[in-house]
Amino acid sequence: MSFDVNDRRALWSIEDAAATLARLANAADITFVGRDEAERIWGTVTPAEIRAFLPDCALLVVKDGDIGATAFDGDAEPVFVAAPVVDVVEPVGAGDAFASGFLAATLEGHSLAERLLAGHIAAERVLTIAADMPPID
Repeated sequence: MSFDVNDRRALWSIEDAAATLARLANAADITFVGRDEAERIWGTVTPAEIRAFLPDCALLVVKDGDIGATAFDGDAEPVFVAAPVVDVVEPVGAGDAFASGFLAATLEGHSLAERLLAGHIAAERVLTIAADMPPID
């Protein structure tokens, strides 16, 4: 099961969100979380701090916007892949696109670095258009 932490401030208190989202994230096989939202929700600042806060998640992917993404797979060394430089047209949907690219590459059996790259490529396509979806090739 994969879980994408999507903090929506208007829906509930920070206390309820923090506890519930941490429980769900720790229970997932794959969890996606933005570094900035983890800082807002749990007070964790770095990907390593987020991993320490969510030790039970089998595979944790910390997205850090235009910097890149770090994956923590069990006790193995974390894997970081830098984000490509993108001329952003619209940021909405980039996180979901990243998750879809990562999960598709996971199903195809790619390495962790290749999965992170696939996530970045999918997000890049969404970031560079104004519509809800990029054209399907």
